[in-house]
Parts: sequence; C-alpha cells; structure tokens
Amino acid sequence: MQDWVWVIQLLSAVGVAAAAFFAWQSSKAAGKSAAAADKSAEATENTVKAQIVMEITSTYSSSDMGESVKRLHDWKRQYPQDFAQLFEKGLREPNNITEQLDGDRRKVAHYFHPIRAMLDCGVVDEDFVRKLVKPDQVDILLDVVEPLVKAKDPNYDHSTFDTFRRIYNK
Repeated sequence: MQDWVWVIQLLSAVGVAAAAFFAWQSSKAAGKSAAAADKSAEATENTVKAQIVMEITSTYSSSDMGESVKRLHDWKRQYPQDFAQLFEKGLREPNNITEQLDGDRRKVAHYFHPIRAMLDCGVVDEDFVRKLVKPDQVDILLDVVEPLVKAKDPNYDHSTFDTFRRIYNK
C-alpha cells in the first residue's frame, strides 16, 4: 500500500493545482479588478507550484524510489545488451527478480505520468519541468524503463516517454 502513497500525494497536488486554476478563472470572471485578480492568481500559482515542487522532489528522493532506480540501473549494467529481453523472459517465467523489477519499472514510470499530465493540462510548462526533473532522471525513464515497458507491452502508450524525449532533446 505504501508504494501508492506517493502517487496519491502527487495526484492530490494535481487536484489542488486544478482547483486553484479554476478558482483563479472564477475570480477573473466575477469581475474583480484586473490588478487584484492578477495578484491573487500569481500568489495562487506560486503556492501551487511550491506544492508541486515539494511533492515531486520528495517522491523522487524517497528511499523507495532510490532503491528502485538503483535496481533498474544495476539490471541494465549487469545485462547491457539484453536486459529488456531477459525481463520479458522473466515475465513469462515469473521469479522474484522479475517481479521486483516490474514493481520498480512501474514506480519510476508512474513518477513521470502525473508530471506529463500537469504539463498537458497547462498546470506547469516545459521550463518548469526542466527545472524540476533532472536529465539523469529522464535517462532512466528512456534508457531503462521504456525498454522494459515495451518488453512487457509492445503496444504501450508512448505519450509520457515522447513528451520527456522532446523536452530533453533525447
């Protein structure tokens, strides 16, 4: 259950951001003076972005995430040429290592999905994402997690991977 706590927290931050956005829109529509509405909107936006930064950074810096990233790096380092194929084979013939790696894959992938969703909804922009998500984090997503996702499901949803590939020119 604790594996999902950070996802719930991140989704809560998205919900807060959406509520703030709609509150800002509502205040502007209610006819407040433009200066007061802009000041209120800016304060709300700063608060929401601070919450997003705290959630995302604490999620990635958690010991659980650190262990998952290390196991995924170690797996690729141990089997550099065929790590995804061995993972796929392990999915067909389940074992503890593959089950652990599959959980690690999901954890890392699900860290990036809400960030892409916030970007798609306009809650954050690409500059904000580049300041928040470091290139080495994107490397694990694209170089390790994506091949494992593809090994598990060749018809996987590319949207999150393509978004980060585009933002980071990879």
